[in-house]
Amino acid sequence: MGFCGPSTNALSVETGVLANECYVDVLNIIPHSVFFLISVSILVAWRHSFFGKLNIVTWVHFQGHTLRWIITLSLLCLNVVEIAEGVLLASLDPGHLRYHVFIPQCISTISTGISIAYYHSVEMWNSPRFLVLLLLYWSGSVTCKILKIVSITSDGVELTDVRFWLTLIGIVFYSVLLLIELNVLRIQRYALFKEKNLLQPLDEIAETRYIYSYVNFLSKATFWWILGLLREGYKHVLDLQHLGRLPSTEHAKTNLAKLHRTFEEEKIRAGNRGGEPSLTRSYLKAFWPMLALAGVYKLLGDLLGFVGPWFIEAIVDYAYVTRDRTVLDNVTHNATVDRYVHVDSFFSNGYVLSATLFFTCLLQKTFLQNHHFLVIREAIRLRNSVQGMVYEKALRLSTLMLSSDKLSTGQILNYMSTDAYFLHNLFFMMHYIWAVPVQMTIAFVLMYMKLGISAVIGASVVVLVVPFQYLVARTLSKLQKKILHYSDERMKKTTELVHGIRALKLFTWETLFCKRVEAMRKEEMKFVLRHSLLLGLMDFITVGTPVAGMLITFSVYTLVEEEPMTSGRVFSTVALFNVFLLPLFTFTLVLHNIVNARVSANRIVPFLMAPEVEGLSLHDDHMTSEAIQAAEEGEERVEFGHDLSVRFQIGSGKFLTSASRKSSEGFNHGQKQNSSTEKLQAPMKKIRKHSAPPRMITGLDARKHKDMRPKPSSNSLNASQLVPLDPGRKSGQSSSSSVDKNEYHAGTTSDPDSDTEQPVMVSSSVSTEDVSDIKTGLGESLVEVRNSVEVKGGNFCWEFDSDQPFLKNISVKIPVGKLTVVIGQVGSGKSSLLSALLGEMITLSGTLEWCRGTKIAYVAQKPWILNTSLRNNILGGQPFVWKKYKRILAACALNTDIELLPGGDLTEIGEKGINLSGGQKQRVSIARALYSEANTVLLDDPLSALDSHVAKHVFNTAITQRLIRKKHTVILVTHAVQYLCRAHHIIVMKDGKVKHQGSLGDIKKADPQLYESWRLTLREAKKKEENEQSSVTPLSPCVGQGPAQTQSRSSWTWKVSHAGSLQSQGMRLLGVASGRQLSKLSVMTEASSEDGDGLDNGDSTTGQLIKEEHKETGSVSRHIYFSFLRACSLWLVVLLVVLKLARQSLVVAADYWLSVWAGRVDAVVRYNTTGLQELTDKETGYYIHVYFILCVSAVLLTLITTLAEQFIIFMAACRLHLRMLRNIILSPIRFFDTTPSGRILNRFSADTAAIDLKMGARVAHLSRSVLGCVAGVVVVTISTPYFLLLIIPLTVLYIMVQKFYLATSRELQRLDSLTKSPLFSHFSETLNGLQTIRAFGHQKVFLEKALFHIDNNTIPYLFLHTVNRVMGIFLDYMGSLIVFAAAMFSLTSALYGNTDPAFIGMSIAYALMMCDGLNWAIRCAADVELQMNAVERIKEYSELPQEPYNSSGKSVSQSVVNAVERIKEYSELPQEPYNSSVSQMNAVKRIKEYSELPQEPYNSSGYISLPSDETWPTGGEICFSEVSVRYAKDLEPVLRNISFTIKAKEKVGLCGRTGSGKTSLTSSLFRILDIFEGSILIDGKDITKIPLTQLRSAITAIPQDPLLFSGTVRYNLDPEGLKDDEEIWSALDMAQLKDTVTLITNKLDGMITEGGENFSVGQRQLFCFARALLRKSKILILDEATASVDAVTDSLIQDVIAKAFADKTVITVAHRISTIESYDKVIVLEEGHIIEMDSPATLLNNQDSFFYRLARQHKD
Repeated sequence: MGFCGPSTNALSVETGVLANECYVDVLNIIPHSVFFLISVSILVAWRHSFFGKLNIVTWVHFQGHTLRWIITLSLLCLNVVEIAEGVLLASLDPGHLRYHVFIPQCISTISTGISIAYYHSVEMWNSPRFLVLLLLYWSGSVTCKILKIVSITSDGVELTDVRFWLTLIGIVFYSVLLLIELNVLRIQRYALFKEKNLLQPLDEIAETRYIYSYVNFLSKATFWWILGLLREGYKHVLDLQHLGRLPSTEHAKTNLAKLHRTFEEEKIRAGNRGGEPSLTRSYLKAFWPMLALAGVYKLLGDLLGFVGPWFIEAIVDYAYVTRDRTVLDNVTHNATVDRYVHVDSFFSNGYVLSATLFFTCLLQKTFLQNHHFLVIREAIRLRNSVQGMVYEKALRLSTLMLSSDKLSTGQILNYMSTDAYFLHNLFFMMHYIWAVPVQMTIAFVLMYMKLGISAVIGASVVVLVVPFQYLVARTLSKLQKKILHYSDERMKKTTELVHGIRALKLFTWETLFCKRVEAMRKEEMKFVLRHSLLLGLMDFITVGTPVAGMLITFSVYTLVEEEPMTSGRVFSTVALFNVFLLPLFTFTLVLHNIVNARVSANRIVPFLMAPEVEGLSLHDDHMTSEAIQAAEEGEERVEFGHDLSVRFQIGSGKFLTSASRKSSEGFNHGQKQNSSTEKLQAPMKKIRKHSAPPRMITGLDARKHKDMRPKPSSNSLNASQLVPLDPGRKSGQSSSSSVDKNEYHAGTTSDPDSDTEQPVMVSSSVSTEDVSDIKTGLGESLVEVRNSVEVKGGNFCWEFDSDQPFLKNISVKIPVGKLTVVIGQVGSGKSSLLSALLGEMITLSGTLEWCRGTKIAYVAQKPWILNTSLRNNILGGQPFVWKKYKRILAACALNTDIELLPGGDLTEIGEKGINLSGGQKQRVSIARALYSEANTVLLDDPLSALDSHVAKHVFNTAITQRLIRKKHTVILVTHAVQYLCRAHHIIVMKDGKVKHQGSLGDIKKADPQLYESWRLTLREAKKKEENEQSSVTPLSPCVGQGPAQTQSRSSWTWKVSHAGSLQSQGMRLLGVASGRQLSKLSVMTEASSEDGDGLDNGDSTTGQLIKEEHKETGSVSRHIYFSFLRACSLWLVVLLVVLKLARQSLVVAADYWLSVWAGRVDAVVRYNTTGLQELTDKETGYYIHVYFILCVSAVLLTLITTLAEQFIIFMAACRLHLRMLRNIILSPIRFFDTTPSGRILNRFSADTAAIDLKMGARVAHLSRSVLGCVAGVVVVTISTPYFLLLIIPLTVLYIMVQKFYLATSRELQRLDSLTKSPLFSHFSETLNGLQTIRAFGHQKVFLEKALFHIDNNTIPYLFLHTVNRVMGIFLDYMGSLIVFAAAMFSLTSALYGNTDPAFIGMSIAYALMMCDGLNWAIRCAADVELQMNAVERIKEYSELPQEPYNSSGKSVSQSVVNAVERIKEYSELPQEPYNSSVSQMNAVKRIKEYSELPQEPYNSSGYISLPSDETWPTGGEICFSEVSVRYAKDLEPVLRNISFTIKAKEKVGLCGRTGSGKTSLTSSLFRILDIFEGSILIDGKDITKIPLTQLRSAITAIPQDPLLFSGTVRYNLDPEGLKDDEEIWSALDMAQLKDTVTLITNKLDGMITEGGENFSVGQRQLFCFARALLRKSKILILDEATASVDAVTDSLIQDVIAKAFADKTVITVAHRISTIESYDKVIVLEEGHIIEMDSPATLLNNQDSFFYRLARQHKD
């Protein structure tokens, strides 16, 4: 037997070369063999060469790359088919085996595979010259193939023969490859040309590991390129550094630009048609190209999915036919053997069909996985762009939207998280919208071809449920709206609770606000329950409908059809019904996702169309088409807008002058911009305009010439005010209003500000009558100046729908380069005036014009501090310049404060500046304004929070010297009249109007009575200035740049020199006792919401305060699963598992019974045709009845299990949220200080939503997939025991791959969760500081930072879903192998008589189901584990350490227990028995309880038994005995051995510098800090033995930072509802708020917005004071309670305190000297020690006492 067969002259060419097929086959071996030898030699040589060892990768793609790969892979498949045809042909005549019919094809297959590796290597080397070998190879191969087809044609091959078509197709493939190679040669010129044209790899390849766009076609299709990351993730824990940078195509700014452009176009289109823009149309237009390609993949994959069901009948029939005859009996040596295999016989062969089924499964899964990849990648891009748009819109959002309660932070947070996620999900399911009907239609047609009309009747059941699903989907839509609404409200209340937790704990209201959240959660969960049950119902429809359809189909078939119900037809139909399962399931998800996406889009569009401020144009931060185009081209920065100069009439919304751009496009382009703007404004005509000028106006430059006069101009201001200039400046010398530019560059030597230079005292020009009281100008040189800003006839309001202005008839002119002071009583409109200038108010009428070149810095009354280092807070995004920076630190008196910080100026500042005092925060804000290089600075009463000497230093050095002297415009809002004599322009506000304005002399003439009230203070100011000029004494250590004190501060004697002067590092500073203070309004000691005592004594180089978010590593702990199961209730889980097993067993039994039935029919039909009627009469009824019982039982159990599953998960969601909420409110304040609120809120939003809305579906899918796979294995194994030979190693491989995959995927999921928190924290910070950000013009900086956080979150998320795809395609390929093995084993077993052929169909049907089930099982298992991260994170916050709430040390308060009692609305949720033992308070024990919180012992009435008298305290005596206090066990004490006694009803003031321990001392009374030594007694009782609720209820604190909550006035004052209206009105009257509340709509029931934004800071402080009056506690603590109120109001409040709290013990953190002097006792603290304590009179008699010097400072 030879190569060509038994013939001896097989290779003879006597009749011609082409006439000998074997000879031609030998010729075909030559090109393949030669290429193989040469290419392998080149690859080996390169690998061992110098360049090969460098492992250089260029990732270039030559022309025709994708087409080449497709043709080459197709050629490889063709070679395999040729081998199969050759083997089949040889098997027809086994006695005369001819190797030439398949050996050449084997060699061709190997060479084709090598050509793929060779071409890939050439691309990696970027050496196209090596392609010459491929060019020759394709040429030789196509030549040999042509000879081959000529040879077989001459040999008599027919068109019905497989060999002819295989050869012809091979010629086409080789020809195409040859053309591709010639095209590459033409373009690359790598040979035969003098000049080569090499490709250059992209630069970003070296920086990114997401190389999808650069890898070859096969690696893209199979996601092979990601395996490197999987290996790395399996070896060690991944972090962001392992993932590299995002490619530019995935950057948030790139995709934001796409969506922004299409949405702007949609807005114009909507405006033209008078409707609202469609976000759906916008994002489809932005991302349609890749979505369309994904749709093609989806269509091809779905079509290939019908190959398996269709092949089942053919394979079963082949088994029956083949088993009925023996091949050896039919084929003899004398029989005629065909020379070639015919097409019909080839494709009817069962083994060929099995192999074809295998390859179509591979191809189907590849198409579908690539569809999934593309839609998810586009979904991620959509999510990022939507988040970017929401954030960008928030930067432009009107402050009124937040302050008017139309929007809340929680709502906007939901836009970025929940709504963006729903839109993301829509993309994943988008193509199922059309794919489901297509699949169902094709399945209908195929079933009709199989079973006729009975199949149509059975399948119509599936169609009938579609309208029902639609109705359910509509109901889900309504429920989703409700859920999102209540979720927004819940998050709003949760946000208030978290942000106000300190005040809530002080007032013991944490449980009251917890109940508010629980009540809203209850309303939310009502709809979540309905939502879950409806999802369970839809799940039942998905699973149960095919079973019911099959029951009806086969029952009807036996009655109406004449054809026998053979096993092939039956299981082909069963497989088609299984195909229905996925469309039904996905249709449910499609409807659900469409509903969610539609609701989300409808929620987001109104937000995107919400009113905006127009002040942004000062800083040109609106996005332009050029910026969008730049982003799309991959540029690094997105630019916003142009420098425009235009005048705008605000009330009418009309441009008065044209816009001009600083570009070559000139004036005409500006007109186009206006036209475009008008179009965009079309749909918003009813929305009021904001007050800020959209554009700037050019004025006169007064800095170059002394006697310049204004020229007539339409855009010039009528400013003719004369003010004095610096007399020392020479004529014609520039007095630039900006700081010397040299100062802003590192390494410069220019020093325009001498360290020894005296502060410049600038005064207003006043009448000569004021000479005795007011200092006159400094020189005689006068020039005419322009105005920085001018308002004419402005009427402004704070409400969109109001026509009543809050600021009325405002006409002001702010001179350039001068100090303007705004003064007035609380609520007079001072801060509102600044807001109007910044464009934050609604303008009813009037005009507002800013000078060209204005750059604004703004210091808010409530300082805005970022969660970053102190240095970064000051830099504000500006480059760091050391000389400039250190001068600003000195000017703002921050040097000593920085010395006290653990990490210096690199110390991390907590959220909202939690580890800084109020004064420190204000000085940091002022420093930021100074560093910003702004020429106009707006200061909203920042000096009221500073010590008197610090405030003076800041005013003289920072404001006067660094701003006014350099001709910066300063607008200062203040209550301190001592600064009026330094002002060039004064604005007096009253009742929202400008009562007076002008110089001090002008006001004296206009209102002598008002001036007389200021006169005494102004005289003192003049004397003060004279003293300062004659003698400068040292400043207290809280100011200046002096070195750290070497002696203990507790021994500091506070000695002051009155005669000499002291220089500290060359800077002469004003002293503590250099002169008396100016006013009783002066602040004696810095206000402090947190003394700074509690700073971590950490690494001095980092000063980190905020703890890194905890990230678990490795697999999710079994304890997490166990805790989740216990939250579900273990006995219910066990019962559910039993029911699910029973249900799956019934489904398998029904299919098995069907196979027995069909097998019986096959036996009768094939072997006893006359007995068919006998079977129908006697046996059909029996088979139908059993099948009916099994199917109905399975359907009923399906209904029970799906609904029960959703309900159990719902109960777990309720319990987990409740446990976390109730545990968090009992956590120590330290936890909130060191944890960003965004991180906490993320637990309540994203993590909670994951369990509420996602966990149920994931668990249901997992259980169904796992049970389906197990059932499939059992069925196939029973049918074919040989299947175990494959399934055992596959199971081992499956487990290994799962571990390999999960090691990476779980870490990526955790990284995804961790990178979300910074984004939401940054977003929360942004919303809190919108006015400041816009004033500084830092929108671009913050947008870029937000986009950076989005990109950071995208990196792990994108890798996670790519890893899911590679895992999915691996499992799909494994499933395809299982299908192939099941078909081959069952077919072989049937052919050999070991298995009934009827079971072949059942085996293949279940194997096909397993093919999908395996992927779903591991994906769902991974997804459930990933979702368990949410459980893990919630569980972490459910087990936080709690405050000791009672005397026994247990962590439960009376209010919490009462809350548990009152939460009986959750009584439908089964509760476990509670445990009261403190030893059982660990994580595992606590999660047994419904509330998660252990409870106190109950008495018979069900309430807590308190050990103490309810009337305690009776007097209010406080005794500290050797008390030492610390913030945490791992920190140093902040109070050391403090001992003193405060008698009942005494009034005590606390003094001391920042960080001395004042706030720590008052906090210890509330047991907020850890009292680890000594004892504190109140009325003789140790406070550690008193339940916290009772203790804190006995003490009332009025903090410096006022806090109001969204709700009514009544609720803010009396949330417990214990006071009647008369008491509330009385408290408001005493707090000077009665008139204010009377003007509110609904009065006591009038609404206060979130944070009290509809009131001024001073009014908020007064509300807090009224709240304290209502509580009537025996002990009152005041901490800067009236720092933000005017002198008159403060005086009235002090009188109220003296009367209303005469019988109370009052402790005041000293802030105003007049209050301190009247107290019974003063305690002076320093570094946690008491350095002085006595009555004010005694201390004043001691001239060496610190308090004496403070009093002297006031009275000198």
